[in-house]
Amino acid sequence: MVVGFGAWLGLGTAGCGGKADGAAGASCGDVAACGGDITGTWQIASSCLDSVPVQSGGCTGLTTSVEASSASGTITFNADKTFQSSLTFSGTQEMHVPASCLSVPGGTLTCAQLEQSLETVADVGVASTKCSGSSDCVCSMVLTPQTSASSGTYTTSGGVVTQTVNFPAWTWIALFVGFGLAMVCIFKPKASPFLAPLYAVAEGVFLGVISKAFESQWDGIVFQAILATIAVFFATLALYVFGVVKVTRKFQMVVIGATAGVFVLYLGTFILSLFGADISFWNSPSPLGIAISVIICVIASLNLFLDYEFISQSAKAGAPKYMEWYGAFGLMVTLVWLYLEVLRLLAKLRS
Repeated sequence: MVVGFGAWLGLGTAGCGGKADGAAGASCGDVAACGGDITGTWQIASSCLDSVPVQSGGCTGLTTSVEASSASGTITFNADKTFQSSLTFSGTQEMHVPASCLSVPGGTLTCAQLEQSLETVADVGVASTKCSGSSDCVCSMVLTPQTSASSGTYTTSGGVVTQTVNFPAWTWIALFVGFGLAMVCIFKPKASPFLAPLYAVAEGVFLGVISKAFESQWDGIVFQAILATIAVFFATLALYVFGVVKVTRKFQMVVIGATAGVFVLYLGTFILSLFGADISFWNSPSPLGIAISVIICVIASLNLFLDYEFISQSAKAGAPKYMEWYGAFGLMVTLVWLYLEVLRLLAKLRS
């Protein structure tokens, strides 16, 4: 994240001039950076955010923009080039809906009906919605204040502060330990009674840190992801138990092939990123980025049926006792994958 310090903090504007108070006509580009030593704790007095209309891909002429924003909190820059911040953001988002977008089967939506529809499907990040107009509708959505806490390192250059949010080093240790245990367990099923619990501990540590990072950016997102994962688990289990979904050989091949494709995509984007390739589509909250996440979530969900079938067939065949652990391990791996992808999807939707 790169920010012009004078533009981001209202404190900087007092001595440098410019307009960063969120008032009408304010523009983030009008503020000159003050320079100097930033070491210490700073109180966020005000903020600015240029209002840039974003064209929606769902309907020609539909645009959304942030019309007002505010920020409060503190950020501490330490002499050792580390920082800690606790920030609260709020604002108002405006959506312009042309009359051509209001046509629905059976008639045309009024602005009042559109307002009611938006309130029904509103994200937890929206506090209230108000739509007005006679032909075109203009909807103003008051965003719920979002608090985020982060820490990491920073550098300064030419009046610009570049911040890098860091995960603790042991987070990656937990990830690689979990990955190593999973690889051994996959090829050594007899060791699963010992390795599966260790994998659960390692992944629990990693997921805890990742979840905290997401929660600091989007309040309540972890609870949503957990509920969604649990809902998918029980829904797929019911579909399997009642025979609605039959795990045939063809079904297995399709799911395995799709899963392999996803992991080739994971590996490919990782390798390309090492060479500086632009893979922003992968994580961006664009229609393409959201569609990719939805597809991956569906594929992860379908893998649950393979886990159920494996456990069922193992039980019918009188498999050794350790296969109970092996089946539970496979199910746990799928649920971890599904949870992470649901978390990413929700983050894109709330961005």
